[in-house]
Amino acid sequence: MNKQDIIKNILIIVAVLAVIFFAYKFLIPAKEEEGVVAGSPSQGAGVITSTKSEVVSVRDIEFLSKKLEGIKVDTGIFLEKGFSSLEDYRTVVPKEPIGRDNPFSEI
Repeated sequence: MNKQDIIKNILIIVAVLAVIFFAYKFLIPAKEEEGVVAGSPSQGAGVITSTKSEVVSVRDIEFLSKKLEGIKVDTGIFLEKGFSSLEDYRTVVPKEPIGRDNPFSEI
């Protein structure tokens, strides 16, 4: 074997390995981590959902729930003149006879 044949074989091997690597990297899906809860909620443990990028802290959930508990809805708007002057434009849908018991049976 001369030098050109050796270089040619090395290039073919490198090309085949590169194709195998890229096929593995892009065609085979990456494994996702299972949902994991580390510690207990009282310790403020993080909850990992199906992917690594979606990390939700228990402290964040507690903070948002306390923030929502503090919301007070003013129901006085329903007693105002503007609300009571709204008109109802609903239309009554008349009852119609129901079709056949089995729509797929022969006529």
